[in-house]
Amino acid sequence: MFKVNLVLFTFNMLPFNFSDGGRILKIILKYYVGFYRSFLIVNISSIIFSSILFILATINIKKINYILVMILCIYIIIESMLDYKNRIIYVLKDMYLKNYLLKNKKVIKIKLKGVQFNNKILDIIQSFCFNNYYVIYVFKNSNLLGKVTEYDIVHFFQMYGNITLEELINIQNRRN
Repeated sequence: MFKVNLVLFTFNMLPFNFSDGGRILKIILKYYVGFYRSFLIVNISSIIFSSILFILATINIKKINYILVMILCIYIIIESMLDYKNRIIYVLKDMYLKNYLLKNKKVIKIKLKGVQFNNKILDIIQSFCFNNYYVIYVFKNSNLLGKVTEYDIVHFFQMYGNITLEELINIQNRRN
């Protein structure tokens, strides 16, 4: 019984997308490298570890257990590739969860960023981390066009797609 639990624990702690090890790694990385990069790192590590397991299973293919491991590895690789296509959905989901959690806090660590007007929304979203709330100042050369918050960027991304920050500021100004 101990050996079975040890094997299950070890397998569950590997950094696959759907395993607890992958979730823990993603949570830790969100604080340091941001939502987008943490997702990419866990996704790539999922493909690497499942490929290594696949190779190890092909070496010992004589036993039926290793054939099952090979099938599982193929499933993990396919799931990781499909998850990569939906990476923006996962990042936006994490950002909404972060905004929900921040509403209940009394103190929020705000990070100010200055960016050029021609940057796309997705480029800005990729740099967001879990432990900061971002206020972005949009510049055209050295002139300030406007200011947008993290919430505005996510909201406009959902409504208009991956537009430039200049277009976002123009839409925001027309609304006001």
